[in-house]
Amino acid sequence: MHLGLLSHGQLSFDPFKPIILRGLPTEDASTLFAGNVVLNLSKPTKISNVSVTLKSHAVTYWPEGIGARGTRLTAEKPLGEQSVEILAPNIDKKAPVLVLPAGIHRFSFAFVIPNSTVATIEDTFGRVRHVVDAEVQRPGMMVSSWNITKPVMILRTYMSNSLLVNNSLNNLSRTFEKHMVYGDIEVVIEAAAFSSGDLFYIRMIVEPQLKHTRIEHIEVNVTESRKYCVPEMRAWRTDKSVYPLPFAGSVRLAEFGEVDVTTNQLLPIFDKSQNGIELVHDFAHRLAFYAPTCQQNIRHTTYIKEILIKHHIEINVTMSYLDIQGHRQHLSRRGSIGEAESPGTLTPPPAAHLHPRANGNSTPVTWQNVLQRLNKAKAEDLHNRKKDTISLDSSVIVFDCRLKEDYGRLPSYSELGVKPSIVKEKKQDKIKLTKMDTPKNQPRPYLCPCYEHFSYEMDLASQEMFLPATDKLPAMPLLDRIPSIPPPEYSA
Repeated sequence: MHLGLLSHGQLSFDPFKPIILRGLPTEDASTLFAGNVVLNLSKPTKISNVSVTLKSHAVTYWPEGIGARGTRLTAEKPLGEQSVEILAPNIDKKAPVLVLPAGIHRFSFAFVIPNSTVATIEDTFGRVRHVVDAEVQRPGMMVSSWNITKPVMILRTYMSNSLLVNNSLNNLSRTFEKHMVYGDIEVVIEAAAFSSGDLFYIRMIVEPQLKHTRIEHIEVNVTESRKYCVPEMRAWRTDKSVYPLPFAGSVRLAEFGEVDVTTNQLLPIFDKSQNGIELVHDFAHRLAFYAPTCQQNIRHTTYIKEILIKHHIEINVTMSYLDIQGHRQHLSRRGSIGEAESPGTLTPPPAAHLHPRANGNSTPVTWQNVLQRLNKAKAEDLHNRKKDTISLDSSVIVFDCRLKEDYGRLPSYSELGVKPSIVKEKKQDKIKLTKMDTPKNQPRPYLCPCYEHFSYEMDLASQEMFLPATDKLPAMPLLDRIPSIPPPEYSA
């Protein structure tokens, strides 16, 4: 804040609500960002103009040096600027300025934020920052202007506005199917998007077709690839990090939904030191995993070429079994989404369907010999089992740690049931932070200090909407003061 030495005015902003963009940057949509400039005067003051500017810029850091001589350590790029004049100069010569009486004066402003705006990025080697600058000009040659600058956060979530426009929404689920000789496997990623510190859910169904089929191990990892570049200076940097997703809990799936918690029963398949679990019937569970937190330095997915951060998730499922001939060997195969694979290419067909001399042995293949081999396999050491590792690799979107489950869906009008009378009572008490409702015996997302501070700012900014009206600043309708008008409730 820059004020004169003998200044008798104080300039500030009312609390801002962080800007929440919805959907991909390519979608044709916009969000309204509104706020108030507060001018506190101790005596009547002449004002000639009040203006507000929203500025955005990106900067990348290069400790090794870039440029022709390698002496530049940073590279900045402006991303956009918007300005609005609240009190424009008066063309009337009789009243070239406006005299404001002593007291508190609020000047409202608003900006239309396109969906293509780059979200806030806070990284070691690259940042995107948005600031709001207010300037109050006073007439006179020796009188300086009043300025104040405040950062504003812009975040992006995956719930798209297209759901309201054309009743369509990009499907974020991913389905992976495999039909193997030992069984049919289906892995469903419920949503290929999560917030850091949130929970990541996978539905897994295995229908075994052979005896002694076992799930040996399940491993889930998120790979983050980072690329920083300044094309005009021929500067590039790439980096990569791998974050394992620990097992959080599970529930059994039934025909009519989830029935019971199975976390303790499934712990052996997430521990490499244990032998997995034997499948005596169908395996159908909803698995929950802890996503990496902001304290592990995972970044959110970005869409700017100068600071490009992408994420991929890899799910490795290791199965083991004894084939009908008792053969044991190790196989490792990789699959992708939608890839079809013939079971006959993995193992030889059952012995009962082979020619009597097809196995290269003089002993003919009969059902009696097959049963003897199966009984022999049961008595042998089962550690030398036949194994098959299936890997699923899919792109995934990671959001800022402040965007937890509350921003994974569209709000409704009932969630805005805050009345001015209630707000006045809350102003005297400590603001209550938003808490998530989680069923009992279920894993909970990690609520980092960033999220707690974000909830505090959202609650504080919501209360400022109900400031008392004055003669010069009449009260606006509630829905007109909300940056993004939510849809009505959906009823069945």
